[in-house]
Amino acid sequence: MYHKGLGVEQNYAEALSWYQKAVDQGNLAAANQIGWMHEHGLGLDQDNALALFWYRKAAEQGHSIALSNLNRLQGNGPG
Repeated sequence: MYHKGLGVEQNYAEALSWYQKAVDQGNLAAANQIGWMHEHGLGLDQDNALALFWYRKAAEQGHSIALSNLNRLQGNGPG
């Protein structure tokens, strides 16, 4: 919702807060989204190392999109 501004004003900091709460409850898609935010510098400094951390966290538990993001980032640039 906050990530894309759906029904509310877009707010990356608020989105990150909600994603972290979801991760704390085991939501793998939220971990992938945090990785995406780090990779693309959405609401925080761009950081490929942190993006890899979050992608790996989700990928190791079977999240296929995170696995794809992890492979793409490892194969296509710094990280």
